[in-house]
Amino acid sequence: MRSIAPTPETTIDQTLANRLLAGLPRVERQSLLAHCEYVQLTAPLPLEEREGRLRHAYFPVDSTISVLAPAGKRRSLEIGAVGCEGLFGPESSEEVEWFELKGMIQGSGHAWRVEASTLWHLATRHASLNVLLLKYLHVLLVQTARSVACCRFHSLEQRLARWLLSHSDRQWSEDLAVTHDQLAMMLGARRAGVTVAAGLLEQRGCINNSRGHIVVLNRPALLETACTCYLQDRQTYEQGMGVPPSNRRY
Repeated sequence: MRSIAPTPETTIDQTLANRLLAGLPRVERQSLLAHCEYVQLTAPLPLEEREGRLRHAYFPVDSTISVLAPAGKRRSLEIGAVGCEGLFGPESSEEVEWFELKGMIQGSGHAWRVEASTLWHLATRHASLNVLLLKYLHVLLVQTARSVACCRFHSLEQRLARWLLSHSDRQWSEDLAVTHDQLAMMLGARRAGVTVAAGLLEQRGCINNSRGHIVVLNRPALLETACTCYLQDRQTYEQGMGVPPSNRRY
């Protein structure tokens, strides 16, 4: 089954739905979009391209991509997530021929896709795009480092609450289609441990936990359970990208 499919014509709202694209001056945004393709991403599938290599960068519109770091042949750990606030792909340099991080489509939706080499070439021509990418790369670096520390020092229950909040933000939905097996892979935990943690959150009235779905029922209570990394990630994005604070969502 393919994880990526072309889509029909787009509207002006879809060109502005990604916050990085919306933050560009109009001329630079139009120059970039002229090289982009609007595609549909289907969850829960890996973000795959030909020959197993990722040659494109993705600007999610209403989709969510989990960023996975390989940990052996059959194991991976989620070290971040990207939604309409950001970008996923080998965008740092045209000289980089490899990209070891993997993408898992966590929330179905749409994204703008551009060849990574084209994105880098445009960044060398357009100062605003170059600055925007550098700012976002710094934000990702800080958030990734925080995820590593979070995995080491915070409880599974705290990390599960953080995961549910951040993905609910990016998917603009309280109903998340995710299994305990998927969560175990994302969080680097055993399935049995995820089941226990989800059960505790359900007992407190934070979530409704059913087969293949978790519904956030009480967001303030879930926020109290989550580790401080959730709010720190949001603050890192707002300060790093120079955007005003938001009470909810990216």
